[in-house]
Amino acid sequence: MPRPYATDLRVRVVAAMQAGENCRAVAASLDIAPSTAGKRDRAFSRSGSVRPATVDGHLGSALEPHGEWIRAQVRSRPGITVRGLARRVNARFGLAVGRDAVWRFLRRCRPGVKKMTRVADERDRPGVRRRI
Repeated sequence: MPRPYATDLRVRVVAAMQAGENCRAVAASLDIAPSTAGKRDRAFSRSGSVRPATVDGHLGSALEPHGEWIRAQVRSRPGITVRGLARRVNARFGLAVGRDAVWRFLRRCRPGVKKMTRVADERDRPGVRRRI
């Protein structure tokens, strides 16, 4: 994530905007984007301060509250694929997470998670079962 603009630049933007200059003129004189000048002015109007908003960091995963259930699924079905696990999570909890989110969650809780394979879940489909 990029760093916030310096406080002295924020003060100059707000002062120029309060003096009646438009966004484009302020942006050209300070070598910033016009949208940045407008955003700084709106932020000052709302909060009365030129300080940047706090950056809270990582928001966490939507899967964290369901972590124990997910780990239990992996333990009970060692051959389940990440895609199959994502389908089960979405159906059970009404989420809309993809296989990448499930994979990242599993990678974070690596201990006790067995390697995922693609073949095992495919074998449960009737068309594939006939060919085996």
